[in-house]
Amino acid sequence: MSSDPFQEEVTSDFEVLSREEEPKNKPDTKTLLKHGGLFLLTLFFVTMTGANFVGFNPVLFPFAFPDSVDLLRGLLFAGLLLSFLT
Repeated sequence: MSSDPFQEEVTSDFEVLSREEEPKNKPDTKTLLKHGGLFLLTLFFVTMTGANFVGFNPVLFPFAFPDSVDLLRGLLFAGLLLSFLT
């Protein structure tokens, strides 16, 4: 090691990379709204499908007119399914 004051400081690649800004993982508001809307849309359609598959009250047209109890059972089905998928 010389004590020459004009010698440039030698830096390694690791030091250079660690000084650079790290990419931020914070999504912006538009991304949050888009993902929130897609989640609510998915929850709605899975609830409607679950109301038809899990509902126990026989209705003449189950795909068009699910009962409120069927919707609650479908919402439970959708909540459980989506919670296991996330």
